[in-house]
Amino acid sequence: MESGMKATRQGDEMISRPSWAFAALRDSDPPGLIARGRKTYLCEFGPHLSEENLRALYRHATDPEVCHFNGFPPLEASLAQFGQEMRHQARRHEVRHQVFVILDEEKRLIGTIEYHDYHPRRRQAWLGIVLGEKDCWGKGYGRDAVRAFLGYLFQAMGLKKVRLRTYGFNVRARRCFEKCGFRAVGSAPWFDGLEDTLMEVTQEEFAQLVEGW
Repeated sequence: MESGMKATRQGDEMISRPSWAFAALRDSDPPGLIARGRKTYLCEFGPHLSEENLRALYRHATDPEVCHFNGFPPLEASLAQFGQEMRHQARRHEVRHQVFVILDEEKRLIGTIEYHDYHPRRRQAWLGIVLGEKDCWGKGYGRDAVRAFLGYLFQAMGLKKVRLRTYGFNVRARRCFEKCGFRAVGSAPWFDGLEDTLMEVTQEEFAQLVEGW
């Protein structure tokens, strides 16, 4: 679930082509790149587990405000325990669930994005995002990352439909997802008793929107 949400410069180079156009890899791209937006890079987890990035992820996982908007309680484990689990997770290659890091224009880790409950026969999956750096909220980073990830899911993985759930009270997140093509299709209770809005977008709906971005 999204916490908050002019092309920008990477040094003297513009991140000018969105990932849904499948721009060719460049020497300046970060390792493990799977998709590139106008403001963000989405990369495999493993190459980005430096001590600095682990501390950033741990800060996201223990920040009460970030956790509140993303529907999970603040982590109680130590940094050492968290780092061990993250390294273990990076070595796993589960077909149904993969997590990727979100980097900004300066290649700073600002959050994570994932697909889960992937069904190969139905060609469907659920999307989740945590934008953990609060100085990025409301500045289009979440929207850019979601659009880039949808391009990857629909074009590289060949999905037909992507779903998500976000808190009903989180109007900012819902507007972000709507700008990425998602539409509300219902509601369901979350484990904490609050109500989630269920949203989805199809490959055809996404393709129709891409030309206008």
